[in-house]
Amino acid sequence: MGLSQAEDGSICPMVAVRSTGLAMDSIIGIRSEVSNISLVDETYLKTLLQIANERFETNTRRIKRFQATLLSSYGCDFLPQRPGQPSKKAGWEDPQSRRERKRQEGLARQQVMHRHRAESADKQPNSIVPAETTLEQRKLP
Repeated sequence: MGLSQAEDGSICPMVAVRSTGLAMDSIIGIRSEVSNISLVDETYLKTLLQIANERFETNTRRIKRFQATLLSSYGCDFLPQRPGQPSKKAGWEDPQSRRERKRQEGLARQQVMHRHRAESADKQPNSIVPAETTLEQRKLP
């Protein structure tokens, strides 16, 4: 089993990678029906917060390193695009540029259609016949 699509076109399973190497547990208080009791002071909470933030940063670096290694092993030279980041793949445009380009293309097509309709209307004679005329009175072009 691999991470690429099978030759018969079947879908391969999704693989999740989990790590608990940076997990952290700490008892900081007791919650009862009557009240909440803190077992640590504010300085200790700030220390825990700092350690947790460092572990998040370390984990982010590990994820990026793993992702880059995985993609490079399959011949990919770019990382998937995240919202708000420009595309890493050569020749791709970011969503905002694409949206603006598509808008301009749509407006240009609309102008061509209006011109074409106006030219067609100018070339064709008016073929509107009053409703009260009879068949003998109608002379169509």
